[in-house]
Amino acid sequence: MRRHAGAHSAQLGASASPEPNGNSSFYQTVTVRSTSVGASLNFYYWAASADTIANDWQEVQIQNNSGVVLAQVMKICSNARAWTHVYFNLLPYRGQTLRIYFNTHQNGNNKLTYMNVDDITVSVK
Repeated sequence: MRRHAGAHSAQLGASASPEPNGNSSFYQTVTVRSTSVGASLNFYYWAASADTIANDWQEVQIQNNSGVVLAQVMKICSNARAWTHVYFNLLPYRGQTLRIYFNTHQNGNNKLTYMNVDDITVSVK
């Protein structure tokens, strides 16, 4: 099993044929208090793809509680196959309830795209 730390990671997208047509996603809802003096998202991802961003992608978004996109943390089609750290400042969203949305989109053409996500932390001070 691929993991950055601990025993497991989450995989989004299919790593074996047949490639589905659609999204593989999850999200967590968090609240950034209006009195917060610091707020951040940190995570690691391991990406693999045989396709292009026109067809498939790995992405992370900050959404409001209704699913409206407030920020695109990343939208890539990467075949790096290495753990990559991402930091994102959540302080501009003080006073809001947010969805931290992770997704891999595949278009069913059997050029596999997927990512593993691990060590996700949201810190609010």
